[in-house]
Amino acid sequence: AVGKVAFPPGYRFAVSGQAEAQAESFGGILPAVLVAIFGILAVLVLEFGSFRSTLIVAGVVPLGITGALLALLITGNTLSFTAIIGMIALVGIEIKNSILLVDFTNQLREEGVPLQEAIEKAVEVRFLPILLTSATAIGGLLPLAGACPLAPMFDTVGWFARDAHMLARVGTVLCDAAGVAPEEHDVRPARVLVAQDALALVVPESRPMLEEAVQRVASQLASQASVETVTLAPEGLRAWYDVFRVLQWADIWRTHGAWVERVRPTFGPQIAPRFEAASRVTADELRDADQARLHIVARLDSLLAGDTVLVLPTVPDVAPRLALPPAETVAVREQALQLLCSAGLGGLPQISMPMAERDGLPMGVSLLAGRGRDRWLLELAASLR
Repeated sequence: AVGKVAFPPGYRFAVSGQAEAQAESFGGILPAVLVAIFGILAVLVLEFGSFRSTLIVAGVVPLGITGALLALLITGNTLSFTAIIGMIALVGIEIKNSILLVDFTNQLREEGVPLQEAIEKAVEVRFLPILLTSATAIGGLLPLAGACPLAPMFDTVGWFARDAHMLARVGTVLCDAAGVAPEEHDVRPARVLVAQDALALVVPESRPMLEEAVQRVASQLASQASVETVTLAPEGLRAWYDVFRVLQWADIWRTHGAWVERVRPTFGPQIAPRFEAASRVTADELRDADQARLHIVARLDSLLAGDTVLVLPTVPDVAPRLALPPAETVAVREQALQLLCSAGLGGLPQISMPMAERDGLPMGVSLLAGRGRDRWLLELAASLR
């Protein structure tokens, strides 16, 4: 319709805005895609030394693209620049998965395994590596635009797994991706420590079950070492929590303070007091907490030197009820953080396992190791029965 409008001499119309930006973005993508396709095919031919295997691997690409286009159609989304980038990533994941299957199938065929049996065996053996590496790749593609830090000094990422072996497998994939070198130490610890001050914080109703679980885990780990009872925090775990709280509050206000003062958001009844407290941390309090943290780090480094593992309850009780009154929720959180703050203050790896229960509800036992001993701790947890 616009094309039929008669403009005065010297005037014309042109599409601008998002359409113009999209045209510019797509303008250079086709040559890049063609170069990438030929590059992938060349690498595959060199990898397999066979056009047949190359075609089998590359044959999954049309199927994946078809599925992606159908998904866009079903969900009502357009073929945007973001969707194109996603499809390119999809092709890479498909090629990677196909290489794992075809290469292992070829190995089995060279060993004399019949074709059908080789394919079935390859799928069975390679399924978990394909699943984990694909999940890692997809996770890496997730946009972080919506991710919001709370206190970067203590923010971290963890993962859940159905058992310790799966936890260790995921950890291996993540450590490999991060370039963390494999451990050369024996998986068995030279020292096993039990934190008696941590056990003292457990509520009376749960203490017998958690004490038994902690001692059971410690005994399994100490097949070639003795179990030592230690005081984790000579100053008291409450004092460590106070240090953690000041540092976390200061970091929260450093991260969000300007936004809070500018926007004046309405926080919930339990969040508002914490932001208010964060805004009141003084320079002297922060300096004292920084100094105290150095002493805490030195204490933890001394305790966990070498192949040493610390065993302690994760939190003082079972998970709190959903309908817990606000005042009790605050108390439960503060009690839990007295046990949870040690790893954060020391920058240490920690694994929590449901090794005890009360009234059918699970309770966690944690393992802590020295800084940078993530792989070793994962292997240690996987060795438990």
